[in-house]
Amino acid sequence: MKKANTAKKAILVIFSMFALFGAVFVAAAVFMHFYEQSFYDKAQAAQAVITDFDRSSSSDTNSTIVSFTAGGKQRTAELSYYSSGMRIGDTLTVYYNPLNPLDIKSKEGSTFGFFIFLILGLIFMVPGIIGLIVTLSGRRRKAWLKQNGLCVLAEVVNVEENINTSVNGQHPIRVTCEAKAADGTTRTYRSGNVWLNEEDVPLHSKVAVYQDPKKEKSYFVDVEGSLTDDGK
Repeated sequence: MKKANTAKKAILVIFSMFALFGAVFVAAAVFMHFYEQSFYDKAQAAQAVITDFDRSSSSDTNSTIVSFTAGGKQRTAELSYYSSGMRIGDTLTVYYNPLNPLDIKSKEGSTFGFFIFLILGLIFMVPGIIGLIVTLSGRRRKAWLKQNGLCVLAEVVNVEENINTSVNGQHPIRVTCEAKAADGTTRTYRSGNVWLNEEDVPLHSKVAVYQDPKKEKSYFVDVEGSLTDDGK
């Protein structure tokens, strides 16, 4: 059971970290938007000419050197924005701080940075939140079924490792079991991912299945709760 508890905690931690990491990026995008907007509210516009590019290495371009007029003087400043379509001699609109004309920005660069942070944040945050919701709602559903469902003892007929899922290098198992219905037919039940070893669940052993009284296809195979003391 230690493996099962460790895996369940790891899953919650992973989803929580994804959600938190994504939320930080989304918050950074929102902060960037309001910070940039406050800058543009006070800034003045000027037409600038691209005079050079600042390269940090032989292949990467990080910023653009532009020349423009501000306060009646010709200024040369570094713009923290670059696009592959830019060429020396091209013109673009820049916005500068009247108190510090060398502090410049472009709306294209601000929009690009905002969307990069926002998209990265959503890529992590949305799966994290969905994973947490699914995991926690699944736990509540199982608890409800154990308390209100119809309990059926089913015989284990197959145990297999789910190689499509892995946490900390470990794969869960999925259990298939069968039980006789009231009309004499055989009903097959399949468990979700169970964080145990295959040898922990012997074939032909009995496991409890909790079935929704109103929904035949809604059930929970309680593999872990059905283990004997020797199997824990």
